[in-house]
Amino acid sequence: VYRYGAEYGVYAGLYLTVMSASLLLFPYFPDGVVIFYLMAFSLPIATILLFQRLISIEPEYGNYSSLLMFGSSVYLFGSLICGVLTIGYMLIFAPNHIYDYVEMVISMLEQSPLKDEYMNEIATTRQMIDERALPTPIEYVFSMMWFTVLLGSLMSMLLAPIVCFLKKVKSKKQ
Repeated sequence: VYRYGAEYGVYAGLYLTVMSASLLLFPYFPDGVVIFYLMAFSLPIATILLFQRLISIEPEYGNYSSLLMFGSSVYLFGSLICGVLTIGYMLIFAPNHIYDYVEMVISMLEQSPLKDEYMNEIATTRQMIDERALPTPIEYVFSMMWFTVLLGSLMSMLLAPIVCFLKKVKSKKQ
């Protein structure tokens, strides 16, 4: 199961990297958020397709525990690949991405008609920038990786029984 998880983790890593890139390039390409949301909402479908692919290759892995371990390992290996590519981009091309992004958000808030309602948040965020209290690129990437592994494992936990049920229904029809 883990071998297949590592193999398909490469594809998941590339998928997750495109999602990460669409968020990182948001200041330069605002429409990239649409790509992120489309890919994020299609992630459960991609997971089910990976489960079905595994079952078609190795039918004995069609049980809940195998699918759960497969899904968790796919997201683990995928997040490692995505994390390496994301931190590489952030350290080489955009080391101040987080601070620049927060500055952009603050300037947008200051120009909005609701500026007065957010004065406390703006002041607190400015203080965080001045004190260099925002996360570093490596902290951002590790948080993203942990979130991805957790989300992938939870999604696998929820989708594996559905795929097992569909497999049983399909086998009864034959």
